[in-house]
Amino acid sequence: MSLLAQKDPDAENRKKLELLQQEIARFDQRLQENLSGLVSPTQMPGLLRSVLKQRQGLTLTKMENGRPLPISIAPPPQQGEAKDETVRPEVILYRHPLHLELEGRYLDVLAYLQDLQKLPQRLFWDGLHIEMSETYPQALIQIDVYTLSLEKGWISG
Repeated sequence: MSLLAQKDPDAENRKKLELLQQEIARFDQRLQENLSGLVSPTQMPGLLRSVLKQRQGLTLTKMENGRPLPISIAPPPQQGEAKDETVRPEVILYRHPLHLELEGRYLDVLAYLQDLQKLPQRLFWDGLHIEMSETYPQALIQIDVYTLSLEKGWISG
């Protein structure tokens, strides 16, 4: 039997595949660790309401779901590696927005946002609009909050 017949022609490809599968597993583990601290989309409305109940002076007038927005997270190619999208799977996260409208005082809103930041579960807020009402110091407040998830489903509650 010749030396060429004894050599496995796919050995190098199998090794590359195994390394890629290990890299994918490490990436998945890091992603799960980062997402585990986030509040789930289904729990977010209840959590926001429960924190709000502890904060006197604010009244929830509206809570509205936004459409889940996909966020593509494809790992960047290694140095010297050609960008080959068939080799690296695309991971999709979904941003689940929730729009809140409240009535209350500015300092109460500030305390509410600080209460949210102290929670063990993480969520994000990125929009805040405060409009003073005719009955000072009351204000109309709009807050946009969101969480991230691997699931596309709508926020309940």
